[in-house]
Amino acid sequence: MKPLYLIVISSILNLLLFPEAKSQQFSNDSAYVQHSSDNLLSNYKIEARQNLRLYSGREYIPNGQRANGFRFFGSDSSIAGSIYYDDNLYLNVKMRYDLVLDELVIEDYTNNNAIKLTKEKVDYFNMPNHFFVRIVPDKSFSAILSPGFYEQLRNEPVLVFAKHEKKLVFSSKAEEEAKYIEYIFYFIKIKNVFYKIESEHAILQAMKDEKDLMKKYIRENKISFKRNPEDALTKTAEYYSHLMN
Repeated sequence: MKPLYLIVISSILNLLLFPEAKSQQFSNDSAYVQHSSDNLLSNYKIEARQNLRLYSGREYIPNGQRANGFRFFGSDSSIAGSIYYDDNLYLNVKMRYDLVLDELVIEDYTNNNAIKLTKEKVDYFNMPNHFFVRIVPDKSFSAILSPGFYEQLRNEPVLVFAKHEKKLVFSSKAEEEAKYIEYIFYFIKIKNVFYKIESEHAILQAMKDEKDLMKKYIRENKISFKRNPEDALTKTAEYYSHLMN
């Protein structure tokens, strides 16, 4: 299809050279140009409304306390990724995940101000090699985990999650700056039941219907939760999923 500006120019020249024969064609092309322009404007308005929904959060003002380290996941700088927000998927969005406040932060459309997105509207977000979902657990699991963003390390049928948090820790020595320390907590979900995993024993308790086989698998594969909890959980979850089939 020709670009719109070529259609318009061609139509005008034809009308000047052949006014009677081409008057109807120019009318049709003009109508086409107007219709296409209306469609472009309509699509622009739809896209603009959707983007405005992304910028509907509140101003983000972090604590100005000087400290070693940073409060965000992965990097102190914004990281490009995707967000499923308010029933829309947004790609290539620069974001930071504040692990102190459990807030997802983006820049506004001017790139001059930071916005914290409304948590309840965020279904999930992706950073390179990391996928986070918002979990709002049933009241029966409120003692195990709280509402918030969790990194999903493994999918169905046995899901594995990591909860990343950072805390600002102050030194007892006045001359030392405060520093950010990261903590990671692990959870698995089996048949809609959440388990907090803090040891190999907790893994075996969650998978107790296949406890003997799981103990053998862990021993033969030299799996150590203490040494590498993420590796231990993903591997045991995969093996237990195989036993479930």
